[in-house]
Amino acid sequence: MLEDMKEMFSQFGNRLTEIENNQLTWEEIPTATNEDINKLFRVENETLFIENSERDKSVVGQDDVGNIPVESAFLLVYAADGDGRIIKTQTLSSPTQISTSGKQFMTDNSKRESARWVEALDRLIVWGWVKAVGYKGEIFELTGTGYSKADWLKDGMEIDTSKDPLDELKEYEY
Repeated sequence: MLEDMKEMFSQFGNRLTEIENNQLTWEEIPTATNEDINKLFRVENETLFIENSERDKSVVGQDDVGNIPVESAFLLVYAADGDGRIIKTQTLSSPTQISTSGKQFMTDNSKRESARWVEALDRLIVWGWVKAVGYKGEIFELTGTGYSKADWLKDGMEIDTSKDPLDELKEYEY
């Protein structure tokens, strides 16, 4: 044990010497001008758009329902209409299932369909509209912002939550 400690101290000393020998250099960080900022951000009809080179990524605007993927919108709206929870069920024998208020969102039991709805949930988490509760990552609840966005989406998209989500979703598929 003493030999192990000697070896650890020796390695620690060697690492300190390496760090001391590396010289830190200062680099000037360029400052952004108003022109640079205006190129990145623009506001139209009270909606903030962030310009990016990746045109396929949606920007969530305050009043622009068209920029929110339909799957994420439906998941949020149906959760808000129920108990405010989204359940992510993972088993070894089948793909991950997403449900809310006792309603399934998958048209079949394929990995493709599972990925579609897991991604929809992931977006809601990233946007801060839902949050994980518990420690297993299986139960999610809407945040205050999530509820207000759900109301806004339900009205803006005219989603009828009295219908099965898969039936209602057919109106939005391309």
